[in-house]
Amino acid sequence: MLELTGCTAIGAGGYTVCTPTLCPVLQLTAPSSTQAEPSVIVAGDSLQLSGVPGQGGDTLEWFTGPYDTTPVGTGTSITVSPLNSLTYYVRTVDTSTACTSGMQAGPQVRVWPRFNPSMDGDNDVDGADTIIFQSCFSGPAAPHDGSILCQTVDFDRDDDIDQSDFGNFQKCHSGNTVAYQPDCWK
Repeated sequence: MLELTGCTAIGAGGYTVCTPTLCPVLQLTAPSSTQAEPSVIVAGDSLQLSGVPGQGGDTLEWFTGPYDTTPVGTGTSITVSPLNSLTYYVRTVDTSTACTSGMQAGPQVRVWPRFNPSMDGDNDVDGADTIIFQSCFSGPAAPHDGSILCQTVDFDRDDDIDQSDFGNFQKCHSGNTVAYQPDCWK
């Protein structure tokens, strides 16, 4: 594959001069051992993406989508703070030639929303929140509907809303117009 590198515009006419580079695509192999640590976080927290460059490369480029052109980071280990669950994509890079391997799916990351027992958004936990909580209640080992609203009160992060979650929710009950305490469920 022929790639153009080192391109520079010259003159006001917009002419561009590039140096062609022959990239040995078959010699650059996909990265291996890609992982996210931890692979499950709460929105706003950070995690490490890491991997081993494939044959012919010396670093990795990380992306949030398979067709992205701008990496979220470069290196064999980078720190990211995603706000949503996603699959990262990664490719091997030879920095001396700027040649790359093909893009491949890397680690999947699950991002939970922050706990918020005030389900109606008024910063207290009262009867109105209890009614909304009941709409998420699914029972033990029965998945809740997956909505962000229900995820914010899945205190044990087991994908159901059951008695365990209700016990933690009750710890946060503050009454009408009384703000709940941060980390009240702990």
